[in-house]
Amino acid sequence: MNFLELIRPHLCHDPDNMSIIARSNQPPAIRCETCHQMPIPNVYYFIREVANVDLLGACHLAQMYHILTGDEQVPFLLLCFLWKVFYPNVG
Repeated sequence: MNFLELIRPHLCHDPDNMSIIARSNQPPAIRCETCHQMPIPNVYYFIREVANVDLLGACHLAQMYHILTGDEQVPFLLLCFLWKVFYPNVG
């Protein structure tokens, strides 16, 4: 599932009708080619807002956005957990 499919509930029309608009010195936006509205006027802000509710979900959104666009500026947090199990010496 790509970035636009993941954010489908926040879009006004089908993800296939959306474009990512990137202008210099402005954050990228999602624009609907059907109604010409901007359902997500700032992708970075949108991802940050998702992080307030679901940090792991926001990381996934940021990763999928980066894969789709190659954008190196997307707010992105990589989490790595190393689990070690320690057993007490018995005996």
